Amino acid sequence: KLETINFSLKEILQNWDVKFTIPIHTALIKRKSIEGILFNEKIKAKEDFLFWVEVFVRNPEVLFINEYLNFYRDHNNNMTLNYNFMLENKILAFKEIHKILDEEHKILFFNSRYETLSLENKYLYESKKELLNSKRMKIINFLFKLFKYE
Repeated sequence: KLETINFSLKEILQNWDVKFTIPIHTALIKRKSIEGILFNEKIKAKEDFLFWVEVFVRNPEVLFINEYLNFYRDHNNNMTLNYNFMLENKILAFKEIHKILDEEHKILFFNSRYETLSLENKYLYESKKELLNSKRMKIINFLFKLFKYE
């Protein structure tokens, strides 16, 4: 179970995929909260993250029920196990999120993502030096350059 979380735009931006995710099929949503928001069909993963950012920009009222009410079926072909696929779609989602956020939230979001990717990048470098020329590392390095804030 999750600790009690004050779900807000700040919490979504800083802790999505770090402390929690909100799969779209686990929420009951008032229509007025999502009016005009559609899933981005160009993104094949992380589209729920983009969706929730768009929702939380509107500062909705949230009630969190800390109970197991949903279960996942895991198997060897889950798309979440395909790191390159997930990373490519994360980049697409980040670009869309960049368009949505005001400057204050952009800095908050990309600073927290930069830290997460920095730790991941350090682990990959130390554990598998042969990955340095892989597509994975090129994408991560591209992200650092694209979203770096001084």
